[in-house]
Amino acid sequence: PGEFIGLGNYIRLFQQALFWQVTWNSVIYTASTLLLKTGLGLWLAVLLTKVPARTFFQALLFLPWVIPSSLSSLMWWWLYNAQFGIINQALKVVGMTPIPWLADPSWARLAVIVVNTWRGLPFFAMCFLAGLLAIPNEFYEAAQIDGASQRAQFRYITLPLLKPIML
Repeated sequence: PGEFIGLGNYIRLFQQALFWQVTWNSVIYTASTLLLKTGLGLWLAVLLTKVPARTFFQALLFLPWVIPSSLSSLMWWWLYNAQFGIINQALKVVGMTPIPWLADPSWARLAVIVVNTWRGLPFFAMCFLAGLLAIPNEFYEAAQIDGASQRAQFRYITLPLLKPIML
């Protein structure tokens, strides 16, 4: 009977509604931030390959990654402040009502997803940019000669060659 004592704890845990709520919140948070960082990171990386002053914009993009967490936390706390935050002030200017960003659970979840995406986006974008710059130009030249569209080149050349980075 001694070896089954821990099993009862798991049974009680899985029967609690709070456990399933926390699990669901974690799934939403993880899926949202991963999809946003991947999608936006890939988009920014592709955009950076086409910009003439790439190094300047790379440095600008990398700022959220190098700012200490304590400073970025204070910045976002100030932005999300229900009474004096700049986001709510902007909403008031356009005639909308202020949002209790950190007081309401649904808005707080969204606020945390935005902060996490902002913080991690530079890493994703730089990884994708490195992958894009490593793809030989000959692949794209051959595809253009064969008459492949930009979309087809992205789908059949870029995405397959970036798959190791995405994984």
